[in-house]
Amino acid sequence: MSRKLLVFGFMLIFVLTSAVLATGAEKVTIKFSTWGSPEEVNINKEIIAEFEKRNPDIHVELVYIPGGEYWQKIQTMVAGGTPPDVMFSGTIWSYDLFSRGAVIDLQPYFEKDPRFKNLKDYYIFKKPQLAPLYKDGKAMFGLPARSNVNLLYYNKTAFDEAGVAYPTDKWNWDDLLQAAKKLTKFDGNRMTQAGFSVSKWHAWINLWIYQNGGFMFNKFAHPTKCTLDSPASISALQFIQDLVYKYNVAPTPAQSQALPGGFMTGKIAMQVTGAWMVEQYRQIKEFKWDVAPPPGNKIKANHLRIGAYSILSQSKYKDEAWKFVSFLFSPEAHEIAYSKVAIWNPDLVSVGKNRNSYYYKLPGLPEHYYYRVTEMEIPNLYPGEILHPNASKILDTELPTGLDSMFLGKESAAEAVKKLVPKIDALLRQK
Repeated sequence: MSRKLLVFGFMLIFVLTSAVLATGAEKVTIKFSTWGSPEEVNINKEIIAEFEKRNPDIHVELVYIPGGEYWQKIQTMVAGGTPPDVMFSGTIWSYDLFSRGAVIDLQPYFEKDPRFKNLKDYYIFKKPQLAPLYKDGKAMFGLPARSNVNLLYYNKTAFDEAGVAYPTDKWNWDDLLQAAKKLTKFDGNRMTQAGFSVSKWHAWINLWIYQNGGFMFNKFAHPTKCTLDSPASISALQFIQDLVYKYNVAPTPAQSQALPGGFMTGKIAMQVTGAWMVEQYRQIKEFKWDVAPPPGNKIKANHLRIGAYSILSQSKYKDEAWKFVSFLFSPEAHEIAYSKVAIWNPDLVSVGKNRNSYYYKLPGLPEHYYYRVTEMEIPNLYPGEILHPNASKILDTELPTGLDSMFLGKESAAEAVKKLVPKIDALLRQK
C-alpha cells in the first residue's frame, strides 16, 4: 500500500510540475507601437527588457513606425483587424480612435492601480484644465506622458556681440521686439541674421494668443465656436505678422530660404518653439545659447503638448497591456528614459523639482534648463490642442491654409480670420 502511495505521489508531482512548466512556458505577447529617433527606440527596448524581467509571463513586441507614416499605418492596422495592443500617439490621434470605439477607456484600470494613488507626484494630473488632453468627460482615452512646454531659445554669442541683455522670465513682447531689432542684420536688402522667427504651426500660434489673454476656441473639450476673430486673437496674430512685414525682424517665407539651418546654425538669434528642441540644440558647439520662458504680453502663459499611451479595443490581452502601460510610469522606466535624452518634460514632480536628479545631468544642457520645468507650474498652462473629432483637420490643415495670406503679407490678420472662422465653425459643427 505504501509503495502504491509513493508511486502515486511521484506521478502527482510529475503531473503538477509539468503543468507548471507548461504554463510558465506560455508567454503572452503584446504589441507596442511607437515612433521616434534611434535613441528613443533604444530607450523603449531597454524599458521593455526591464519590464519583461519583472513580468516573465509577458513579452512585449516593439512595433516601430516612422513618424511620417505613423497615423496612416495605425489606421490601416485598425481597419485590417491587426492593431497593436498598446499605442503611443499624439492625443488628437488617440481621441480620434476613441471616438470611433477603437481605443478603450483606461479610467477603470487607472482608478484601481496603486501606482496612481498619489497624483500629486505627476505634473499632468495637477492641473484640471489639462484634462481634455487625455480625457473625454470621465473617460480616459490615453494615459498622458512625454509632455512638452514652449521655451524661448536665444543665441548668447549674438546677444553679446550686439550688446543686448539676455532674456529673463520678466520679458514681454516689447522686450522681445526691441532685442530682435538690435539682433537683426542685413547685407543691403538681404537678411543675414534674423532677430526672431515665426511659424504658422497651430501650436505656435496658440501660444501667442494665450499670452495675449485670448483663446483660439470657446472651450478646449468639444468646442462649438472658433474665437480667432476676437480682439485678443486678432491683435496677437497681427503682432506676429508685424514682426515680419512691419518691423522686419523675422524672415518672410522667401527670406527663410536664405537662412538655412535656422537657430542651429546661428542664422536666427531667437526662437520660440517646443522644449523638445533642447535635445538637438545641446549638440551645438559653434556658439553659446540658453533658454528662457516665452515672453508674455497681457498674461504669462504657456501650453502643454503631450503624448498618450492607449490600449486598443481589439487587444486580446488588455490586462497585460495595462500592466505594461502602468510600468511606463514607474520610477525605473522614468529614469531609463529621462536620463538619456532631453526630449521631454519630466512626468514626475519629485524628479523635476530635484535639480540634482538625473534629469539635469545630461551634457550640453543650457544654464537655465530648469525653466522647462517651472513653466509646468505656472497658473496659465493650457492644453496645446482641442478635443474634437475634427481636431486634426482643423489644426493641421484648415488653420495654416487659412492663414497663408497673412503669413505671406497679402492680408491683415483681421481680413484673414474673417474668411477662416466660418470654415472652422462649420467643421466644429460636424460630429
